[in-house]
Amino acid sequence: FAPQPVNAASIAEELGESITQHGGSVKVAPLDNWQQLGAFGPETTSLIIASTTGNGDAPDNAAKFWRYFRRRDQANNLFKDARFAVLALGDTNYDKFCHVGKTLDKRLTELGAIRFMDLVCGDEATGLEPAVNAWLDAIWDELFAMNLVNSLPVKKKNSVENNEDKAIIPIDKYLGKINDSLLGLDVSSLDELLSSIHLKVPTPRPRTPIKPPECMNAEILERKVLCDSDGRRVIHLVLAYNGEEYSPGDSIGIRCPNPKYAMDAVFQAVTRRHQESQFSQNQLLDIVDLCAAVSPKLLIAAATWCQDERERNACLFLASRPQGTHFYELLIAQPKLRFFELLQALSSCSPSVDELINALPPLSARYYSIASSPLSTPGKISIAFSVVKFTAPAILFPESKNVLRKERQLFGVCTNWLQDTNLKHVPLFLKRSEAFSLPVEPEKPLLMIGPGTGVAPFMGFLQHRAMQLNATSQSNLLTLPGSRPSLPGSRPNLPGSRPQIFARNGAIPKPNQFTLYFGCRNHDDWLYRQEMQTYATSLDLNLRIAFSRLDTNKKVYVQHLLRDDAKLVAEHIKQGGYIYVCGDGASMAKDVHRALADVLYQGKVVTDMDKASAYLDDLKTQGRYLLDLWSPHDEFHED
Repeated sequence: FAPQPVNAASIAEELGESITQHGGSVKVAPLDNWQQLGAFGPETTSLIIASTTGNGDAPDNAAKFWRYFRRRDQANNLFKDARFAVLALGDTNYDKFCHVGKTLDKRLTELGAIRFMDLVCGDEATGLEPAVNAWLDAIWDELFAMNLVNSLPVKKKNSVENNEDKAIIPIDKYLGKINDSLLGLDVSSLDELLSSIHLKVPTPRPRTPIKPPECMNAEILERKVLCDSDGRRVIHLVLAYNGEEYSPGDSIGIRCPNPKYAMDAVFQAVTRRHQESQFSQNQLLDIVDLCAAVSPKLLIAAATWCQDERERNACLFLASRPQGTHFYELLIAQPKLRFFELLQALSSCSPSVDELINALPPLSARYYSIASSPLSTPGKISIAFSVVKFTAPAILFPESKNVLRKERQLFGVCTNWLQDTNLKHVPLFLKRSEAFSLPVEPEKPLLMIGPGTGVAPFMGFLQHRAMQLNATSQSNLLTLPGSRPSLPGSRPNLPGSRPQIFARNGAIPKPNQFTLYFGCRNHDDWLYRQEMQTYATSLDLNLRIAFSRLDTNKKVYVQHLLRDDAKLVAEHIKQGGYIYVCGDGASMAKDVHRALADVLYQGKVVTDMDKASAYLDDLKTQGRYLLDLWSPHDEFHED
């Protein structure tokens, strides 16, 4: 499995256990362990569950295999007669939906492997369950047909056998008096319903360990508040850096600890039944995610830790499908209940530290685009981030309109930790971008679109080009970062470690044409204002600012400015320019894409709108339309 997000690891572990129970022989491991496992040899069968991270990147524990199998010099019989099937997990809020799974599925066949079942893609944005369940059902039939298991599991929906019809059960039938507790369930009223539901409570098992990337402990050199108004706080962080050389467009992953309030809540729960000496902060501080969203699987685990039968039944009911689905959405999903809050709500729930480690997902790194250039600030690396703080909605019962739970404040785990002025060092690692990088040819025009903190990588781009242009004014040689090997599915000439020298025959290249579209609400949250205005002079930067709150009668966003500049943008594209988009993938990127399609038509690059989308897709294939996106619901990229 390629294990980010943790859904891939969980599905793989459960499937592996089930295969063993039905007479099969199976090994479950991250994809980077393929050689130790002897995977992809003749007559072997591999079930691959692959997540896509960032905007088309491979997960950390699949990066080694990702590089290896895409090399163009691999023999076309490298994986001859190896059988495989792929379940791809992704999010349609991102541009490259299920890119890793799709690439695996295609490339393995090119290397001689035999696809015994069609690729299936699951969408995090709409819910993974339908696609995952369909893939699992089909996989079992194939495994049985190939005599790899002795029997088939009884097909159930989320381990629930329902003796009633599947109609949605009215809320007021099974809920008694509304109270002010965190869960808000009068659990004694669930007995009637639970007697008709048969839930299988799985036996806890050790989790397959996922080795985190090696980190360097970077000193914080500067912490500067870029804006702090109207509930939005953005911080520019400068860190000492002595790791492998990075390129503009790369990101860093930061490993943060669990917050103190979550640690305290878990400590109280553990010590209800276990001695304080059995509570190891080191085991829980930065290993598992105590602020994880409460999934049905975690509810079932919590049920096994409850001493009170009513609390146990409440957890099982909320985890049941379809009976508990409506309540789960109302009480868990909509208010974004966190795991440590669940423990606070269940007064008899007392897991051990080992049980928590086996049940909870790993505490994942948070990724931030680099906002600096190694040429401009050697030995340093910069990022910009919004301090995440938002209000979870109140819960209302639709039938009665009574308030079950009031609004409450939720905080981003990593960004609130990073803003603490007492913090002096940060564990981080470099995450290279395969495509979101500057073109090797410095004369290529750049059109950059980055509202809010989406502008961060473009500050690195501009720093880098400013240093390069300054160097060319003093020499006829321009030294640029070198290239990584050209890989299928990626743009050639990617930044790497070896320098390349480009002779200019004594001629100084003309200044690049840089255009930056930046969006903010007003002048108070105009990030990097001074730097942008400096580049407007020194680099002839065409600076276009969209203020969405200056005029109360009209909100202006970057997509509006793109349409206003249709002729200019169309000319940029005609001249072979590059387009970069960074920021929110759920709405902004889609609005920008539609605006670019309009630009192509208005600028007479295409003759009709139907051809505009195909033209943009072709630009992506050429590596001239590049996106670095995140979803606003993505807890691993906190803006």
